[in-house]
Amino acid sequence: MIRKFKFGLPLLMALMSVALPIGAQEIDFKASGPTVVATGEPFEVVYTLNARPDQFKQPDFSPFELLGGPSTSTSTSVQMIGTQIKQNVTVSYTYYLRANSTGKFEISPAQATIKGKNYVSNVLSVEVVKGSAPASQTQPGSGSSSGEEPESIKGGKDLFAAFLVDKHTVYLGEPVIVTLKIYDRMGLSRLAPPKLPALQGFYKNDIPTPELRQLTRENVNGQIYNTGVIARFILYPQKTGDLTIGSVEFNGAVQRTVTRRSRSWFDFDFDFPTVQEQPVTFRSEPVTIRVKPLPPGQPANFSGTVGDLSMTASIDKPELNTNDALTLRIKLTGKANMKMINPPVVSFPADFDTYAPKTNVLEEYSTEGTTGTVTFEYVAIPRHPGSFTIPPVSFSYFSIQSNEYKTLSSKSFTVNVNKGREDTTITVVSGLSREDVRLLNQDIRYIKRTLPEWNDKKLFLDSKLFILWYIIPLVLFTTVIFVRRKTIRERADVARMRHKRAARLAGKRLKKAEKAMKNQQKDEFYEEILKAVWGYLSDKLMIPLANLSRDNAWQALTERGISDEVKEQLGKIIDTCEFARFAPSGTLPSMKETYDNTVVLMEKIDQNLK
Repeated sequence: MIRKFKFGLPLLMALMSVALPIGAQEIDFKASGPTVVATGEPFEVVYTLNARPDQFKQPDFSPFELLGGPSTSTSTSVQMIGTQIKQNVTVSYTYYLRANSTGKFEISPAQATIKGKNYVSNVLSVEVVKGSAPASQTQPGSGSSSGEEPESIKGGKDLFAAFLVDKHTVYLGEPVIVTLKIYDRMGLSRLAPPKLPALQGFYKNDIPTPELRQLTRENVNGQIYNTGVIARFILYPQKTGDLTIGSVEFNGAVQRTVTRRSRSWFDFDFDFPTVQEQPVTFRSEPVTIRVKPLPPGQPANFSGTVGDLSMTASIDKPELNTNDALTLRIKLTGKANMKMINPPVVSFPADFDTYAPKTNVLEEYSTEGTTGTVTFEYVAIPRHPGSFTIPPVSFSYFSIQSNEYKTLSSKSFTVNVNKGREDTTITVVSGLSREDVRLLNQDIRYIKRTLPEWNDKKLFLDSKLFILWYIIPLVLFTTVIFVRRKTIRERADVARMRHKRAARLAGKRLKKAEKAMKNQQKDEFYEEILKAVWGYLSDKLMIPLANLSRDNAWQALTERGISDEVKEQLGKIIDTCEFARFAPSGTLPSMKETYDNTVVLMEKIDQNLK
């Protein structure tokens, strides 16, 4: 009984799946055919449906001559999606036509009726050119087929390659779209990948180009060629004058029908045709690009960018404490060589410590050029409280569309800096903003008319105290400079600063957790314990908090020699806090026990990670 059920269950599921409803199928009705044909040349037009039509009506093919058709074919496939079985049907109608006159013509849509609804195909556009004799593919020969290597031939007007450029005269830095294309009327059957020339004086961005698998018919000056794109790229000229794109050599093979004479076993001589591949070589012609210098009148902050751009600027917070980091983001978007754009100059207040900007570039390459964004992130740290203004940031470029220089400008930003909890020991001297001595309602001081009374006492200028007044400020000034440079070096080492502050920040969060524990605030307690643990691990292991997980934290602890016992205890604390926050009804250790275990565990980790 069990065995029957085993084999009967799949059959039952299949029968049930057939009975399940299938979503309504979208009808796809399209026509396909060549875009270019020659007079007197037969060609095919195919209409394809993804459902069986109740009625099919062919279009009017005039002015083309209908040679035959329709030739109908049907294919069916079955696809299983989950527990549903879907049947795919493809029905095609093929017609054979011939063009007798030149010009551009349209074939009207075909019509089909499916389940009472009418559908129409797309319109076909066909260009007819005057027919000409195709390149000869027959080569006479004699003797038996003895495996002799055929001679290599050279391409000509029936087989060639060319660099197509969208412009031959550009400004310095203006992009040039280049397409390397082959043209064939000899029956090219094989083509080796070419070696592109060295592009001296250009900066190059490759445009993604699909691998050439099939040639496309194209009308070239009244002749039909089979064409294909080998490569596309964008060139940015880096110097003025005449720059040359060198020629490219291609190696391939064409199929030729060769007539050979052979002697049979019965001493009868006869000729028979055979098809063989014959090596062929052909080259592209070099192309010269004339590069003009940019026009005069360049803005003072112009750094050579050519394109069309827009700019946005923002700060991450308008208010912060001293020694906290402020991030200013400048984002340029549009069409330009984004990788070559220099960061704009930002004038931060003198009380801010600044660092080199971080650059992030996103680019896309197409036949329209290079588009994308470049983002500059400036990090500045205020050292003193107060209200500060970051002046507008400007960026200048040469616009291709208007052939003139344009300057983009952001708004100014006001930043309020509050005094942090920790007093800074850094002294910033930014110049004097007030007069040392201001005299009101008088232009000179009072001049004493009587001479002072001199005595024989020792002058202050000759005393040791006067010498100390010179030495002490010099020592203090040297000490301040030394302390400032040391602090700047330490703050520039972000990893070291995070490592040093890990225990301090964790201690602050543990104090908050202790306060919540005394007030019996369980949610706040477990939340602060979690923040303390994860923040401590993030700073100690130098892993950004957004990317920190238990897996990579445990792996980093293992690499630093932390034992499995310590990691297991750490995992229990994290599980306890998460369980207390999201499932508080369970049995958990006391808050006091969790707090003490966390303190002890951080001390162990801190001793091993110093």
